[in-house]
Formats: sequence, C-alpha cells, structure tokens
Amino acid sequence: MPKQFKRTIIWLLLGFFLIALIVFLNNKRTEKSDYKIGLVTDIHAGNEKTRFNIDGVDYGFPREYKKLFLKTLLEMKKEKVDFVLAIGDNTNNGKNQYADTLVKIANENKVEVIWVKGNHDREKTNVMRNFGLKGKYYYFVDKGSWRIIVLDSSEIDPTNTGGISSEQTLWLKETLKTEKDIIIAMHHPIYSESDLEKRHPVYDEFQKIIEEAGNVKYVFSGHYHTVDFSKTVNGIEYQIIKSLTLEKDVPNFKIINIQK
Repeated sequence: MPKQFKRTIIWLLLGFFLIALIVFLNNKRTEKSDYKIGLVTDIHAGNEKTRFNIDGVDYGFPREYKKLFLKTLLEMKKEKVDFVLAIGDNTNNGKNQYADTLVKIANENKVEVIWVKGNHDREKTNVMRNFGLKGKYYYFVDKGSWRIIVLDSSEIDPTNTGGISSEQTLWLKETLKTEKDIIIAMHHPIYSESDLEKRHPVYDEFQKIIEEAGNVKYVFSGHYHTVDFSKTVNGIEYQIIKSLTLEKDVPNFKIINIQK
C-alpha cells in the first residue's frame, strides 16, 4: 500500500475521531440538567368511600381520585413541571378501569407520568400493563444528565416492609453504572414508619449499594400515607410523600427542583 494512501487513511480516521469527539462534548454541554419534578403517591384510585379512621376522623378517599389527581396535574402544569413520578399504589385494588382513567387524565392534560408499582397494584390483575409496563416492573428512564430508576419494592413482603429481590438487585448494580446522577423511585420506604431513624434490615444491602455507587442523589417513596419525611444520609436525600387522596378535597403532592 503506497505511503501516501496510508497517510490519507490515517488523516481521515483522525478527522472522523475529532468530529465524533466534538459532537460528544457538545452533547454533554447541551444536556439538560435542571428539572422540576412532581411527586405523587398512593392515589389508591377506586370506588371505596374511605380507607381508614384515626381518632374518629376518616382518611383516604379512593373515590375522589379523579378530582384530586386532576387538581394535582393542573397545578403541576401551572408550575411548569417537566414530569411526574407516581410512586406506587396508583390503584386501590388493582382494578384496570381505574388505571385506565388515571392514564387518560394524564394524557388529556399532556403530563408525562413515570409510574411505579405499589403493593396495591396487584400482579394478578396485570394492572401495571395499563400504565404501559409489561414484564418486569423495574426499569429506568434517562432525562438529560439524570437517570430515573424505578424499583419494584413489592416483590418481597409487599404489605409490610417490601424488599428488593436478588435478581432486581443485580440489575440495579448494573443500572447504577452511569455518569448520570440518579433518582430512585420505590414504593416502600427503607425506614420504619414507627421509627423513621431506623432502617428496615431488609434494605441494608440496598443502602450500601447505592451509597457505594456515588451518584445516587434522591430516593423517593410513599406507602405510609400520613407521613411527610425527608432526611439526607451520606449525600442521598430520602423523601417519603403523603398519600395524594389522604384528604377528601385537598390533594397531597410535592414539586421539587433538581440540579446537577
């Protein structure tokens, strides 16, 4: 092969490499890093009048879900939320008709919702298919410089502490391998409802894994309905959100700003 031809090939390859590098760096610079996120949980969409009573006061109003969910989404649109995390127990008894209604409300109002499975979103009814999920109920969504990891904490002991299976744990370890900052959404909190300073032992390995990853910034959960809680441990902010339908007329939700 003539030397001149070899030099031409080398220069062409170097040129292609340089162009690819410029494109890559430009994409990194333009990657969106600031987001406004809506947080809702425990919608419990259904036809039940109330769910529980504390000291003579009724709480949890499943049949008010349409009104309360719509109010929430309209407020989030007003605040220019980029997307919403619905952190499980989207339905009260896993009935597909209520899942369809939630999706319809979100679509009609052009709000992107990332759905998380809760213990009330029962597998025997395959209700999560109505939220667009098939097969595994753990997955991730990349948003600019952020990765949203959705976990299925109802695989183990769903009505109590929940837990992460060994298969899902292996998947999580691989999914954490990214330069992006990470948000984890899981229905069950890792901390005890009776003592929010105490971690459930079933989540010991989970917390160790996400701390060692070094890029997890938030863990959002629900499940406790009446609890509004936040604390930061080793650089990770843990938040527990109140049930959206806890009260009859006023929805519970949060809007947060995240920045890389």
